[in-house]
Amino acid sequence: MTIQDIQSLAEAHGLLLTDKMNFNEMGIDFKVVFALDTKGQQWLLRIPRRDGMREQIKKEKRILELVKNIFL
Repeated sequence: MTIQDIQSLAEAHGLLLTDKMNFNEMGIDFKVVFALDTKGQQWLLRIPRRDGMREQIKKEKRILELVKNIFL
């Protein structure tokens, strides 16, 4: 997946990213991308490496929503 591919994927979800990205390829299930949006906000993106990750993503989303409600 190229930087342009990631920018297109993010844009489809309303996120406009610059081309300033760092990659962490160590994960088995997800490609991790540290990115910067056009407003200067930093993002950590996790892109599934394979199909069948939907349930894992749903579980992690619930955890993040819980943490968000506790800390914000």
